[in-house]
Amino acid sequence: MAASSGSPTPVKGHTVPPGTFKFTAIYVVLAIYCLFTIVIFGWVVLTSLKSNTDILMFPPWHLPDTLHWSNWREAWETGVGRMFLNSLIVTTMGTIGSVTLACFAAWPIARIPFKLSHPLLMFFLLGIMIPYPLTAIPLFSIVEDLRQRFDWVNVYMILIVLYSVGGVSFNTFVMTGFYKTLPFELEEAAAIDGASPLRTFWQIMLPLAKPGIASLLILNFLTWWNEFFYALLFIRDRSEYTVTLGLTYLDQQAVYSGRWVGIFAGMTLTMVPVLIIFFFLQRQITKGLTVGALKG
Repeated sequence: MAASSGSPTPVKGHTVPPGTFKFTAIYVVLAIYCLFTIVIFGWVVLTSLKSNTDILMFPPWHLPDTLHWSNWREAWETGVGRMFLNSLIVTTMGTIGSVTLACFAAWPIARIPFKLSHPLLMFFLLGIMIPYPLTAIPLFSIVEDLRQRFDWVNVYMILIVLYSVGGVSFNTFVMTGFYKTLPFELEEAAAIDGASPLRTFWQIMLPLAKPGIASLLILNFLTWWNEFFYALLFIRDRSEYTVTLGLTYLDQQAVYSGRWVGIFAGMTLTMVPVLIIFFFLQRQITKGLTVGALKG
């Protein structure tokens, strides 16, 4: 019997598109990793709301009878608030300084043709290739010499300068690739209208680079908020602790005192700004880095 006109025709030799199994495996691994991360984060938040007795009970992921919201307030008042403020100051100023320097440094490399543009970009890349702990000894000697010579050199200034300089290499590389994607016709039109190079950069090209600038601001903020090495090297007084160094101190205090509530409450509070920034601006990060990678 002939098949009716409305019946589907079977497709012979149908095969699975190439790469389907590979991408499926990748998605499965990423899903497991995300699930593991969410579970760990939820456990930290839950533990921060327990009493110290509940934390020591088994199993460690059991639900407490009462949620102690006062743990967060006590942790904030006993030092986490000051650590939070210190990190906010040095991280914000260091991020702004680093991205600003990179915007000005990447502009001539990407837009002005000269023989040393490529070697100059390679010079900036050296800052990415060299691990910064290798510079710890000479850097510590220089900073301590400045501290002894000048009274106005404090830890805030030291960290802000180091954070500003530490991110210039990566930021310049990304902004160079981003600037190269912008059309040269805009500069030519601005020059015909009588605009100076500085005015063209400030009023025309820099606004077009906002996606790249925004992504770098976010990435630098996340990086320096979690920075530990420079803070450990140069901070002396407890009142100057950043969140990473302060949490280490709270962890040591919990080991000897047996009060683990403070460290978990502190971790929860210090994760909040990073999670908020990344949650609302994750698309901006991906967009800025993807565009800048086209001509890196």
